[in-house]
Amino acid sequence: MGTARVRAEQTGGDTLRAVGLAYVEFAIDRPAFFRAMWHREAIYSNDPEYVAAANRLSQHLMGGFADTIADENPDSFSPQELLAWSAVHGLASLFVDGPVAKGESKDRKMKQAAEMLEAMGPVFRPRR
Repeated sequence: MGTARVRAEQTGGDTLRAVGLAYVEFAIDRPAFFRAMWHREAIYSNDPEYVAAANRLSQHLMGGFADTIADENPDSFSPQELLAWSAVHGLASLFVDGPVAKGESKDRKMKQAAEMLEAMGPVFRPRR
């Protein structure tokens, strides 16, 4: 997610879209790791690499959804942070464990994720 954010910043891309797509792509590519990240009781919970990865992910998400939206209080989630994380995590979970896009290619799933993030865009863009 951090790499996706930096790459989007360097190219003038949409950082929220880039980070959201990276999140979904990780879930599609590594469903077992995606599931394990959210279960402290998982077999890896005492593994130093697992703990470090989980901590990095939490820092990314607490920091304005990987620094893609304004974060006025780094100690709690704003409504915008919760919306971004819930939407992206929910879609990733539906792809991995649920009925959404079952049997579809990774490219089709990523297209659906991009379309969802585009639909969310107005919530995160400043009003004029």
